[in-house]
Amino acid sequence: MAGYWEIPEGTDCARKAWITGRLGAALGLIGSAYHIILIPPESAFKAVQTAATSTVTMATLGAVFGLTTCLSAQIREDPEDALNYFIGGCASGIAL
Repeated sequence: MAGYWEIPEGTDCARKAWITGRLGAALGLIGSAYHIILIPPESAFKAVQTAATSTVTMATLGAVFGLTTCLSAQIREDPEDALNYFIGGCASGIAL
């Protein structure tokens, strides 16, 4: 499977959203593990709930970033411009 940087900017937006969503999910899972270790929850259910919400939130933000960045590159017809990443970051912030 091709990595994020192997796919030309502004093409195959669904795959880019999938890749960034998976990366976000992995980072959310790692972050929630640290959170659970440093601040132990009251029950196992609360720990699972914390892990799930963090993972889903980060996966969503990653997918929004990847999709918005790719669509911005397509619409603006300037795939190598850094403004596309700025727009993707703003869209992720709005989704947060």
